Amino acid sequence: MIQPAPRIQIVKKRSKNFQEVSLGYSKKITMEEARRCPQCSEPACREACPLGIDIPGFIRLLREGDALKALEKIQLDSYFAGVCGRICHAPCEASCILFKESAAVGIKQLERFASDHGRKKLSLFKKPHQAGKKIAVIGSGPSGLTAAAFLLKMGYQVTVFESFIYPGGVLFYGVPEFRLPNSVVNQDIASIKDLGADIRLATQFGKNVTLEELKQQDYRAVLLAMGSGGAYFFNIPGAHFGGVYFAEEILIEVNVYTHALIKRILGKKLGQHIAVLGAGQAALDCARVCVRLGKTVSIVHHGTEDEIGLLPDEREFAKEEGVRFEVLANPLEIMGNNDGFVSGLKCVRMDYADPDGKGDWALIPVPDSEFILDVDTIIIAAGHKVNEAVSLLFPKIKKTKRGLLKVDEKSQATSLPEIFAAGDLVEAHKYAVEAMASGKKAALALDGYLKNKV
Repeated sequence: MIQPAPRIQIVKKRSKNFQEVSLGYSKKITMEEARRCPQCSEPACREACPLGIDIPGFIRLLREGDALKALEKIQLDSYFAGVCGRICHAPCEASCILFKESAAVGIKQLERFASDHGRKKLSLFKKPHQAGKKIAVIGSGPSGLTAAAFLLKMGYQVTVFESFIYPGGVLFYGVPEFRLPNSVVNQDIASIKDLGADIRLATQFGKNVTLEELKQQDYRAVLLAMGSGGAYFFNIPGAHFGGVYFAEEILIEVNVYTHALIKRILGKKLGQHIAVLGAGQAALDCARVCVRLGKTVSIVHHGTEDEIGLLPDEREFAKEEGVRFEVLANPLEIMGNNDGFVSGLKCVRMDYADPDGKGDWALIPVPDSEFILDVDTIIIAAGHKVNEAVSLLFPKIKKTKRGLLKVDEKSQATSLPEIFAAGDLVEAHKYAVEAMASGKKAALALDGYLKNKV
C-alpha cells in the first residue's frame, strides 16, 4: 500500500480563493495510516526529525483513537504541530523503513490530524511555577517562540519582544493562507501563551526597550532570535522601474489584508502579466497568489523545474492552478517604457554543456537565444540577506565570515556577556522546522549555562 494523498480542494475553486488547498486526512484514512506504522524499536523517523518528536508514540495514540493524547505527546518536543503538519518537508518520512518501497507512513498528515482534532479537546497545560530567572527573547518567529516554550517548561520567566503587530514571524507574514492559515499559526502560538509566555508586540528592541532596561529589570539573559535580514536584490538592470516588487512585499500584504482587500488593493497594484524571478518557496507562493488575483504568471529561473520550490506537491499544485514555468531562462534586463514602468523582461536561454570536453557540465547561455517576455510586473524572490540590525545594536559582537553571529556550540552564547542567539542569526535555515530546532537547542543550552553559573 502506498501513502494515501490528503484531500485537496479542486483546482477550479482553489485557484480563485485563498482557502487552504490541502484538507488533510479523513478520520478513516488516519486510522488506516496509523495502523501501517511498524512501530520500530529504533525508529529512524524520530532520529530524522529535527525536533526529535516521538513519532511512533504519537501515532500509536492516534491508532488508539486518542488525538488529544497524541497532540500532548507531540508537544513534549514541539509546539508547532499544526504548522509542521502542513509545511514541514518531512525528513522523517524519507527515513521511514517503508520509504524504499514507496510506502512511507504519512507522518506529516498524521501530525496535522492530531493537531486539528486533538486541539478541540486540549486541556490547558498547567503553567510551570514562574519564579525562575527572567529571560528576554527578541523575536517571535519559529526559533524565538520555540525557545520561549522550552524555557517556560523549565520554569523560567520568559518575555518575548516582537517589533511587528502579530507574532509568528515568517510563519504569519511569509506563508500564504492557502498553505498555512493564520488561524493555525495563532492556535499553535496560543499553546505557548498557555505556558505563561508574555509576548509584547509592536516593541522594537533597542528603541522601545533597551538592553540596559532589561538588566535593570533583572533579566538574566537575552536570546536574539530576530531572523534573517532584508530581501536580497538581484543585480539586474532595470530594477528601478515602477512595477518591480519584492516577494516580501506581496506576502506580507496577503497575510495582513482580508481576502476581499487582497483582491481590491493588491489586485489593482499589480499588472496583468507577471514574471517572478527566483526558485525558492517564496517565488512559488507569490506566483500562486497572483494566479488567485486573475493574473498571468511565469516563474523565470535559470535552472530546471525540479529546482523550483521546496516540496514537489506544492510545485504540482502551482502547475495545476496555471502558473507557468519559464525554466532554463536567465533574466538579463528589466525593460521599461517612457513612463518608467516595466514593459518586458529580456532573458537568454540556458543549457547544460561541457565546453572543454572534460566532463565538467555546467549551465551556460545558448548563443543567439535572447528573447523578451511580455510582462508589466516583476516580483523578485531571491532570498534574504544576513540581518544587519544586530550589528547596529551590538557593534562589537563577533561574526563568522558569512556574516552570521558566532556562538559557542555548547551554550549558544555570543561574544557578548549574557547575550545568546538562535535561528537565522546563527545559521541560514531553509525550512521552518530547522529554525524551530535551533530555538529548542538554544533553550536547552541556555538552561545548562545558567544552572552551571554560580
